[in-house]
Amino acid sequence: VSTQSTGHNMNLILTLAIASSFIYSVYCQCQFQVGGMGTKYFSAQGASGISASGTTFSASYGNRAYITDSCIGYGQSWDPNGFTQFYLLGKTLSVEVDLSTVGCGCNAALYMVSMPARFPDGSPNIGKGDYYCDANQVGGFWCPEMDLMESNTAALQITPHQCYSMNGQQYTNCDKGGDGKKAPQYGTGSNIDTQRSFNISWTFNLGGDGNLASIVTMLQQDTHSVTINNNDSGYMAKMTDPFKKGMVVVVSHWSGNSGSDMSWLDVPPCNINVACSRGGVVRFNNLALSDAVSSIA
Repeated sequence: VSTQSTGHNMNLILTLAIASSFIYSVYCQCQFQVGGMGTKYFSAQGASGISASGTTFSASYGNRAYITDSCIGYGQSWDPNGFTQFYLLGKTLSVEVDLSTVGCGCNAALYMVSMPARFPDGSPNIGKGDYYCDANQVGGFWCPEMDLMESNTAALQITPHQCYSMNGQQYTNCDKGGDGKKAPQYGTGSNIDTQRSFNISWTFNLGGDGNLASIVTMLQQDTHSVTINNNDSGYMAKMTDPFKKGMVVVVSHWSGNSGSDMSWLDVPPCNINVACSRGGVVRFNNLALSDAVSSIA
């Protein structure tokens, strides 16, 4: 999750179910279906604000959850090999999303990271209990990150984050700000009207050299569509290796202490003095992985 777009280090309110009393506990909701991948689970650390059923999954404010291959039961330790690895090169990932209750100052994020975190020798690093890592070192450990959508009803941003250096197999520094792009024609009453659900897809196009060449994001609602193309070839190429190794899908629903903490995402159009209401729920439906449907590079 990007926190550095304005260059400041804020103390994130990632309540995110990391209370000390639950630090090694797994809260696993009912199984759900991912198109092209079959039965998966929506799992969080000591949380109760997530749900999953059929083809849907959702998260209320203050939660971080992962898509996993199995449900090992409440109170048990995380399995570092149990996180579902998504392999996206040459593929399209798509989902329907409803964030109509996630207003200004909030961030409903669907993203991917190179979990589990690792020690230099390559062994999994449990960290704060769930093997988490990202490009902002939020959990104490670095790793590549692909922000598929950081969003609320006013703004949506897509941001890949490369990492620069490693000590053995442990990442030691990453691009906190990333190479982000915002969705145009997006918001309440816009072409993509965020008071209703919409479809979003990401296509990971390969170049002739076998490296990632572009990430094409398409938002669709009724007869309207919006396309965002992350196509900085040098930056994309450096994301190739993490995608080849597989990345874990994460959902987080969070904010800072004030509206200014999220200004990198939604100001304008949001008022910098408006903080997140923390009462919303982000809902996803029909997550699916398929062969690439776009050749834009």
